[in-house]
Amino acid sequence: GAIFVQVAALSDPGRVAWLSGYLSGFGPVATEQLASGLTRIRLGPYQSTTSAVAALARVKAAGYADARLIPSRVTP
Repeated sequence: GAIFVQVAALSDPGRVAWLSGYLSGFGPVATEQLASGLTRIRLGPYQSTTSAVAALARVKAAGYADARLIPSRVTP
């Protein structure tokens, strides 16, 4: 399955827009609006663990120490 790198979950639309634009230099950006009002900001999907881990390392080196790998959910 595909793997995402979750970078942040933010409530401020301006920060979501800025971070999405900034992260576009790292790879494809995916956002997901949650019912709580937060927006998840992720990179991916990556088809290989190697690619996802490399993206995670780049994001962490850029100062996003809480970034983590998230496997995509598979709907039955």
